[in-house]
Amino acid sequence: MRFPIMQRGSAVFALILFISVVACTASLPKTQGPDASSSELSSALRSRIFTSPEDDLFREGLSCLITAAQPADYEKARATFAALVTSYPKSKWAEPAQRFITLMDDLQACRSKDNVTRQHIESLEREKEGTLLENESLRKSLKQAHERLQTETQKLLAENEQLKKDLQLLKDLEIQLERRERMLR
Repeated sequence: MRFPIMQRGSAVFALILFISVVACTASLPKTQGPDASSSELSSALRSRIFTSPEDDLFREGLSCLITAAQPADYEKARATFAALVTSYPKSKWAEPAQRFITLMDDLQACRSKDNVTRQHIESLEREKEGTLLENESLRKSLKQAHERLQTETQKLLAENEQLKKDLQLLKDLEIQLERRERMLR
């Protein structure tokens, strides 16, 4: 199944986020059975994973990417991840942050390429429309010229026939004239 670039990019980020969380989480605290709320699990997960300043930066970068209410803010996320990599190069989050930066750069390159391709397609479609209009105009001109030539051909054929008849008539008249002259002599 083919996904648009935005969906593919979001799917890649979600997959990397999932892998990062699973890989970086040693174990989660046990919840109290089926009655445990998702907010307790979420807060337990946050307190277990995000506890230092670099963790906060990583969480902030992720929150820029994963928002349900609005589209992802790639520029802010990239700046946050870049700050994390620069400020905490030895952090456990430096490598995932660098990968997010690389993915966002790749996504931006794909979007730019997509925009260029779309503009090229639009210009080709405009050119195609112009060519189709010109082609239609040429077809009409050719049809009119063909009809005009057929009409002229019909006229010339009729004129040729009339000339043949006139020539035959002249020949007949000449023969009659010669006969009269012979009779008169």
